Amino acid sequence: MTTGRITITHHKGLSPSFVMFRKAGEEQAPRTLLFYLLRGRIYFALTQYDKAARDFRTVLRMDWRHEQAAAWLERAERASRPSVDGGDAHN
Repeated sequence: MTTGRITITHHKGLSPSFVMFRKAGEEQAPRTLLFYLLRGRIYFALTQYDKAARDFRTVLRMDWRHEQAAAWLERAERASRPSVDGGDAHN
């Protein structure tokens, strides 16, 4: 579906809420704040905490005051650390 200059594409095999935004005529997804924030949350839900943290850091490079990205980064970093007792960090 194209709306103005933005194409919205749903990807098979991913959550229905995963939507990639792409400017018309571009081969790559634009480096938008919303894209990285949403993809980071998807990685987090898939327990891919390092990839999630990388996307949240990208958001913070774009807007260092982005509170949601900072909070999600903290969660991803905490979840990726091994716990003291050797158990699962995200339980």
